[in-house]
Amino acid sequence: MDVRKAFEDAKRHFGWVGPEASELLKMLKIVIGQRQWVVLCIGGLDKSLAAHWTGLLSALQAIVRELPNVRLLLTGRLFIRHEVERYFPSVDTILVSPTRDLADSTLAFTVAKIRV
Repeated sequence: MDVRKAFEDAKRHFGWVGPEASELLKMLKIVIGQRQWVVLCIGGLDKSLAAHWTGLLSALQAIVRELPNVRLLLTGRLFIRHEVERYFPSVDTILVSPTRDLADSTLAFTVAKIRV
């Protein structure tokens, strides 16, 4: 299955609706299968709608089970950790908390950008 062709075919339809999630997952598995190692990085997992977590995490679980060359790097706030651990019980987690200095410098940078 050619990823580019699938998107080009979808453009021809009224309203240009892209490939279905199941088709995208098939394409992703094909592309990943052609690589020696793949790291899928998904940042801000907690920013997606909670209703979508199950679909995303189960798709990632299927990819990791079927393709041993895949590693995941997921980031998100602490409250989503339990949900991730349901799909990946042996997951390694690292708790990262910002320091006061980091928060202050981020705030100063943001304020400086606003003033420009």
